[in-house]
Amino acid sequence: MQGVSIRLLTDHLSAVVHAAVPDQSLKEFDLLRHGRPPPADVRWIIDSRPSTSVGSQWQRKRTKAVVMEQPGAGTVSPLADDDPVSIDRYELLGRLGQGGFGTVYLARDAERIVALKALRLDREHDPMRLRGFESEVNVLKVAPADAVAVLLDADLESSRPYLVMEYLNGPTLRDHVDEHGPYSGEQLRDLATALAGTVNLLHQAGVVHRDIKPRNILLVDRPRLVDFGNADCGPDIWQAPSGALFGSTKWMAHEQVMGLPVGAWTDVHAWALSLAFAATGEPPFQAQSVPAMVLRVITVDPTIPDTVDPVLAEILRACLAKQSGDRPTMAEVVAALD
Repeated sequence: MQGVSIRLLTDHLSAVVHAAVPDQSLKEFDLLRHGRPPPADVRWIIDSRPSTSVGSQWQRKRTKAVVMEQPGAGTVSPLADDDPVSIDRYELLGRLGQGGFGTVYLARDAERIVALKALRLDREHDPMRLRGFESEVNVLKVAPADAVAVLLDADLESSRPYLVMEYLNGPTLRDHVDEHGPYSGEQLRDLATALAGTVNLLHQAGVVHRDIKPRNILLVDRPRLVDFGNADCGPDIWQAPSGALFGSTKWMAHEQVMGLPVGAWTDVHAWALSLAFAATGEPPFQAQSVPAMVLRVITVDPTIPDTVDPVLAEILRACLAKQSGDRPTMAEVVAALD
């Protein structure tokens, strides 16, 4: 898998010059932050011309860095002006993404690089969002390690509640398809088999994700699922209020937009939608507004390209049935793909 450059905007870099280049404004460094070495095989190109931005209480020195040739890496965005530079003992290096509940940062402590998810600043006083954030921690405690980014730490009593997961150095399915194009042939079949195995591991543990989509699928040693803010693993897990739509409408199943019971059968549908995206490079459901999207989810059958292996295509169509009871279980999908 080809490497993807990561762009970081970091503060107060301490670096050791490793080799000079003709343009003195650019130098190649092995990055040392507070005396600690970077992850193995990471090379940094540092623009040594700092810029400054003045906040209400402090002034930051910023240096732009680009990580080169880190195989399979996803995109890391600069910290926003209102982002903290640290949370408890974790130093924040950049943004990995943001969802409905929290912002995910690339971070590090004295031992390792991690992914830290903190409750969004505009959600800190929202009891419903905090309850969902707590549920994500509870789900990750029981989720199989081979299917997720493993939970390493959490503090829900912090001034800004957060959880810490292992950092999975790989692109999302969405990013991989955007960069390299759709999957086909054996490559698509292998992805389908591996992703079905991951989802089946969750279901065997009693975990239902409820928001599987290409951006929540990380491609590392095997496909792993992230963002369990909408997940369910038992009666004590937070449930969205009746009539509320949580998740991404374009990746929803019929029962989700209709307010019907949601369960493992919903993940089966989302697995098939994600594979349809992998095969085409386009979301199966597209519309200009949420109401129009809901109508398409209810009435339109996603198209499976003729180029998809006939056996896999038949499985995908069965998994995309509008009525949840007509879909196979994920265990049956795994057996059919074996």
